[in-house]
Amino acid sequence: MKPIAHSMPRRQAVVPALSLLPAAALDAEQQARLAHLGGRMVKIGAPGTECDAEDAEGTYARWLTGIGARYVLLRPDFYVAATAADAEGLRAGFDTVMARIHASAPRAPALA
Repeated sequence: MKPIAHSMPRRQAVVPALSLLPAAALDAEQQARLAHLGGRMVKIGAPGTECDAEDAEGTYARWLTGIGARYVLLRPDFYVAATAADAEGLRAGFDTVMARIHASAPRAPALA
């Protein structure tokens, strides 16, 4: 597994979570909106743990612990759009960010 800095695509919004499954925190509509934008969710963990990306030097763990967060919503340029200490906070922060960028849920195909 590659260290996290090398495993994140540069053109996608990312929701990393420290030792948690971010998909369990977002509801189905939020997950659909993130996917529609080309975003992805990443579980960050220490080397040797079950995770999507290893925090090889503990940088993300120290940073998130220092700001009291378990989740972060990163823009493609790695600007921090929102942080949250729990799933409820992530859902609220995600909705706020989506409203600010006018990102609506993907529309179902029209029936013929």
